[in-house]
Amino acid sequence: MSPKLRLFWLAVVCVGALLASGCPEEPPPPAPVVTPPPRIPVAAPRSVPSAVAFDLLLAGGEPVLIFGSPTQLGGGIQMLKLTRFGNAEGPEQRLIAGGNALDIPPDAVEIAAAERGGKLAVAWLEREQTVLRTKAVLMDTSGTRVGRERDLGTTELTRTGRRGNVAVAMDGTGRALVLHRKNRGPCGGANGDSCALFGMYELGGRAGGNARRGVALAVPSPCTMPITGFAFAGRSFYYGLCAQDTGPTTTVYAIQFEPEYAQAVPSFPGCSPVGFAPSGDSVTYVADCGEARSGRRFEHAGETQIDTELSGVRCEDGRPVLAGESEPLHGARDRIGPLLPTDAAPIGSRALFTGNVVLIAAPIDREVSLRRYQCENGQFLRTDL
Repeated sequence: MSPKLRLFWLAVVCVGALLASGCPEEPPPPAPVVTPPPRIPVAAPRSVPSAVAFDLLLAGGEPVLIFGSPTQLGGGIQMLKLTRFGNAEGPEQRLIAGGNALDIPPDAVEIAAAERGGKLAVAWLEREQTVLRTKAVLMDTSGTRVGRERDLGTTELTRTGRRGNVAVAMDGTGRALVLHRKNRGPCGGANGDSCALFGMYELGGRAGGNARRGVALAVPSPCTMPITGFAFAGRSFYYGLCAQDTGPTTTVYAIQFEPEYAQAVPSFPGCSPVGFAPSGDSVTYVADCGEARSGRRFEHAGETQIDTELSGVRCEDGRPVLAGESEPLHGARDRIGPLLPTDAAPIGSRALFTGNVVLIAAPIDREVSLRRYQCENGQFLRTDL
């Protein structure tokens, strides 16, 4: 039999055997090995003089970290611009000068900042030896001062390391309000009791002026976090003050100028304050109530109030949906920390959504470090490790 004929009959036999499931198939090729892209690093931790000597916010739509430098590193306040994935975009920039070789520069031990309309307001508690003072300044987003540095006076505090003694809120006109703790004073009643006093100061404004606003706010027994939030939303601004009587209770104040309207709403008695989370025309006050975390959303100068139990963050269409909200995040948004789980954003940290990822600035010992979270495979995961 010729070789060609032999091959023909072998092929016939093999086809017949294959039909009878007798001829084995060739094994499939191995699946290609997919190497995930390398993680983009976040900016390195920065040394700070206290656990609350920093803020993380959007300035000009981009994330920036503002932090105090310890005395041994020259003091003052720095600004570090970040990319939308949390790595440093160039070196830090000094916003507030520290001391010189002949001085012991003061520490900025608590920092709060806000930005709107290209203006950046920074307020801080400054510690020089045993004296604490509140200071504030208005600048543009490049760090150039718009007005001079303002000294808002001393405060009764002797211990620091917790937020709630200075806060900043800013509206779209560039008007910035600073809410700050002052020295103790009379409560205003006939019995002569002493209260913790809080004042409000305006930086800039439509006429570019500076002025004190309203009367001093008196709190007989403030919580360890007395100022629980401060934010503009729509045509109103909101602030919260916490008093410790039989248990912590935050009263949320809603103020509207045109037409004039104001109200005070005691919220979640006995629950520990977490903070404010503003969004559009509303503000959500968040508190820890034992095992549960609760939120109360205020709209229309507080006329509308909606309570909800807050759970963890879920993912939808590759984007995070914050606790208590129904729609996934899309555009950039800051001040979202109270709506994140505490294992991701401990109380006192700051968090924002860049439009791509969630960035969190959290204190660890005497450093502030950045964390990045995003949705991967339907889960809200940390992606900077």
